[in-house]
Amino acid sequence: MADPANTRLDELYAELRQEFPRFRIVAKRESKLQRVLHYGLMVVTFGKVRDYLDSYHNTVGSTVYVTDDWDTNDPNDRYVLLRHEREHMRQFRKFSAPGMMFLYWLLPLPFGLAYFRARFERAGYEQTIRASAEVYGLDYVKDSCFREFIVDQFTGAGYGWMWPFRGRVEAWYDAVVADIARSGAYAGEDQIGPLEEFSIDIVDS
Repeated sequence: MADPANTRLDELYAELRQEFPRFRIVAKRESKLQRVLHYGLMVVTFGKVRDYLDSYHNTVGSTVYVTDDWDTNDPNDRYVLLRHEREHMRQFRKFSAPGMMFLYWLLPLPFGLAYFRARFERAGYEQTIRASAEVYGLDYVKDSCFREFIVDQFTGAGYGWMWPFRGRVEAWYDAVVADIARSGAYAGEDQIGPLEEFSIDIVDS
C-alpha cells in the first residue's frame, strides 16, 4: 500500500510542475547567490541570523532553494514547505523577479516596517498553517508552540523584524485557525494518530 505522505507529496510535485514548467529544487550550498545572501544576512541582522544555509528555505522565481537535509526530511514536512513556497512562486510570476525583490526587501523600509515582505510572507505562512492542519490535525496548529513559531517569523530577526505589530499578527493567525476549524479542512486523529509533542524544524522564506 502506498504511503499517504509520499502520495500527497508526489501529487503536489506534479501540480507544481504543471503550474510552473521551470520549477526546480536546488541545494542552497550549490548557489553562489544563496551563499552571498547568507553572509549579507549575517551583517544586516548583526549576527542574529547565522544559519541561513542550514535552516532556511527560500524561493527565487520558480526555483526553491533547500537545505542539505531536504531529501531526508519527512515527506509531510516537505509537503508543508512546498505549499508555502508555491505562494512565493505565484508572487514572482505576478510581480516579476526585479519587482518582487524591490517590494520584498525595500518597501516601505527594509527592516522594522517591511509591509510588502510581511504581506508576501503572510500568504506563504497561511499555507503553512493550512497544510500543517491537513497533515497533522487541528490540535497541531492550535498548539501554542506552533503559534509562537509562526508569529515570531514576523516579529523576530529571521525576516529582519519585518512587522512589529505582534497583536495584529496573532489576530491574523487566530483567524486562519478559526477558518480551518469551521471548514473542517484538517486531519482527524484517525488519520494522523496522537501527537506526542509539538515539533517543527523547517523555516521558510
